Amino acid sequence: MNYEALHKAIQVAGGTQTALAKKMSEHGKKVYQCHIWNLLNRDKNIKGELAVQIEHATNGQVTRQDLRPDIFGQPNESA
Repeated sequence: MNYEALHKAIQVAGGTQTALAKKMSEHGKKVYQCHIWNLLNRDKNIKGELAVQIEHATNGQVTRQDLRPDIFGQPNESA
């Protein structure tokens, strides 16, 4: 998992773990702040479903490829 991308998602969502969790909850299953904390501090990988929720919650500013290139492929390189 790309932790830099997860930190960027938090900033894009409003700067807090709670803000990201709320936005993610609008795009799939309910997510709580503790889930985001676990992703940052305990989990080694984010589930594909959550990566997709983050992509939607950030309006594509952080993509599933950014978070899990091992599942979804490398982010597109734009020139």
